[in-house]
Amino acid sequence: MEYTEEERLQSMSWEIAVMMAHNQAEVWAAIFYQFALTAPPSWAAPCRFIAEVIRTMTSIEISIERLDRQIANQQAFSLGYMPTPLDVESVTTLACTLYQIEQEMGPDHVTFQSVQWYRRGLRARSTKLVAKELEAWKTLF
Repeated sequence: MEYTEEERLQSMSWEIAVMMAHNQAEVWAAIFYQFALTAPPSWAAPCRFIAEVIRTMTSIEISIERLDRQIANQQAFSLGYMPTPLDVESVTTLACTLYQIEQEMGPDHVTFQSVQWYRRGLRARSTKLVAKELEAWKTLF
């Protein structure tokens, strides 16, 4: 079954809101809220939609005031470092959405810096997992 872009974004947003820890969902909502304010028009509405779904679907509704704040680098880093409960489709939708926004805004745009820290967290977690597997292999030989 083929889903529309809006359905994919809604599904991803719902999973972030419901399956992630509240503080992680709040950081994602803040990231997309800030994109909605600064992204080119083609991405402003989708980002606003994502932020609103996450904001209203979490177990404790997130106020707009909480979204309109500076995101600490460590918070964004931990989004990537912690294992994600999202399914493959939602992770793919998230990665593609971030990539497309990056292409339009540029990787050096100040609003995109939190995503750069998120990606650093992903790399650090990947490096840790690979190192753990290498250690396991060493014990076999």
